Amino acid sequence: MLKSLAIGLLALITGLALFVTVNVISSNFDTELAQNDLQPFYTPPSPLEGAAGDLLRVESLSVDVDGAESFRILYLTELDNGDLAAASGMAFIPTAPATSEPRPIVAWTHGTVGEGDACAPSRQKDPTSQLTQFLPSMIQLGWALVATDYTGLGTPGVQAYLLKDQEVRDTVNSVRALQQIPRANVGSRYTVLGHSQGGHTALWTGHLSKKFAPELELLGVAAAAPAAELTQILGKQWDTAVSWVIGAEVMRSWSLHYPNLPTNEILTRPGQKNYDRLAQECIKNVALEAQIRSSAFNEQFFSRIHQKIRLGLPLSMSRLPRRFQPTCLCYLFKALPTKLSFPSQMPTYKRPGVRPARRSAHCGLVGSDT
Repeated sequence: MLKSLAIGLLALITGLALFVTVNVISSNFDTELAQNDLQPFYTPPSPLEGAAGDLLRVESLSVDVDGAESFRILYLTELDNGDLAAASGMAFIPTAPATSEPRPIVAWTHGTVGEGDACAPSRQKDPTSQLTQFLPSMIQLGWALVATDYTGLGTPGVQAYLLKDQEVRDTVNSVRALQQIPRANVGSRYTVLGHSQGGHTALWTGHLSKKFAPELELLGVAAAAPAAELTQILGKQWDTAVSWVIGAEVMRSWSLHYPNLPTNEILTRPGQKNYDRLAQECIKNVALEAQIRSSAFNEQFFSRIHQKIRLGLPLSMSRLPRRFQPTCLCYLFKALPTKLSFPSQMPTYKRPGVRPARRSAHCGLVGSDT
């Protein structure tokens, strides 16, 4: 009886693995063809010349957004060492005449998608998939939206995943690039809205915007389920399937920015062998493999984190200053000027000491801190 069950379980696992493999290969083939067509746009000129925020290229995004023109953009940003780098993104500009001069700007900072070029939102088959909850409302209000892919995601280099300075530079420089699209008709006032990884970006933009873009006026930021308390998040997820997804991206990015990070101590052997590959897969593919490794084979990505992991310095450097600390991991500290529709399951919290101006189960933007 036990032998039959074991054989049946093995056959099920083998069949599932084969099914996943065939689907991934087929998907990867289609993706590769599409990405080859896009590559010329995302290959930056050499050498890079100009200033951070300069718009290098702009073309149609070839997606229909009611009441708006949609664009794919390539622009200059800056690295930690002062070198110029190319970043890509998207811009959405209402076709109706502006009701106010100039148009308000919203900078969207996306959540975790994977670090492969094909994972960049502007290079995806459905580039607006993360925007459907709020983009129509913003266009109707006459706002222009710009959405960075982040440096190294879709363009040469490695994404600085959950590394605050680079995320903020990429965000403010996308706003500068939007200003240079003639039909945009935007000024220097902007807000930032981000989710998950992008929530981390949004919160840090609230803290560092004046350092990296003193000429721009940040009106406020909103963060949905932000990666704010990295030590707490890692402490909760280190031994779950999620660690194979998020952990792979963290290790690929952080091991470059922190060369002394003890990767061999932090990761299990399967984690060491696979993190670079997994980080460059898009998140849906990685999630499937993560579930198989975690549930079927009981494999962990991180080693015994509480005994061996030493991420203290990187975590503390990407952690929000105490005055920006949330009461919960999903919160807002400055409100955008109107109510927008968000998924009903998205909880909302206010920053300590901030009285909510309004609160709704369908509204992720609450409170005021002006």
